[in-house]
Amino acid sequence: AHGRDFVALLGQLLLDLLHLLRHPREWPLLEISANVFKVGVKAMPVSALVGFLIGVVLSYLSALQLRTFGADVFIVNILGMGIIRELGPVLVSVLVAGRSGSAMTAQLGVMRVTEEIDALAAMGVSRSVRLVLPKVVALALA
Repeated sequence: AHGRDFVALLGQLLLDLLHLLRHPREWPLLEISANVFKVGVKAMPVSALVGFLIGVVLSYLSALQLRTFGADVFIVNILGMGIIRELGPVLVSVLVAGRSGSAMTAQLGVMRVTEEIDALAAMGVSRSVRLVLPKVVALALA
């Protein structure tokens, strides 16, 4: 049942994208920019703090190990390759997915409880274009 719902969601998003490509004036740019701000800009301090702390721990542990071999000079190279190229993007993506995913789920849950989603449907507004698509585009951009 969950797999079928996921495929239906992907199909609806594809149909919405095709519709918006044919009608560019209907893009929900305000919602997309607000979601990019929430997902990208507001997640920066947390991501920077976690990256800094992991960098400190890795540099300390690397220095201890490399000192035994007399290779203290290579700490910067190891951290540059390890954190910036490999570990950094993974950490940021996990943090953004966890933080933003839970916030988006809570927002949609509150909208469901207060019947705002039903009100959008009653007004004839596409729920997927106004609620789902801006979040997906914002996560892809951030």
